[in-house]
Amino acid sequence: MKIVEGVTDDTLEVAKGVKVEATGLFKASKFDEAAGAFVRAAKMLSGDKDEEVSVICSCFSNAAMCYLRCKDGEAAEGAARECIIASEKGASAGFVVQASLVTKARFRRAQAAIMLAEAERGREGGDGLRVATHLDNAQRELALVLREEPTNEQALELAARGLEISKRVA
Repeated sequence: MKIVEGVTDDTLEVAKGVKVEATGLFKASKFDEAAGAFVRAAKMLSGDKDEEVSVICSCFSNAAMCYLRCKDGEAAEGAARECIIASEKGASAGFVVQASLVTKARFRRAQAAIMLAEAERGREGGDGLRVATHLDNAQRELALVLREEPTNEQALELAARGLEISKRVA
């Protein structure tokens, strides 16, 4: 029986299988391949069911981590954003998404923003406004992470790193 065009009842199981393969690639330090597999798994799903939303969020959050390992800040930021968007759409449809998935995605989005700020700062003729924008994005995400987990040491350290970058730019 079809649920939506191109998505069948067993698509969720196929997506979970691809997610397992992606996890194996991640554990083998094949981060670029793992990121692609996580994104592929997420895009198989429509997000019309509670469990699908959780798998989509998990896959995009994991893809963001892979992109961070590959030093691809833009892709990491995009994958983390997709996780957050999927969780918000799921929540508006009445689905429950683990708060920890969203918190991880926000943290990874902040990491990506810091990475982008550092890259822009180090670039010949780097744009101070772009650095400030990336730092502002990081600060906003970290504030949300720390609201959920006030003692998150990684978030506090990342916030300090962002502050240090902003001092060097000023």
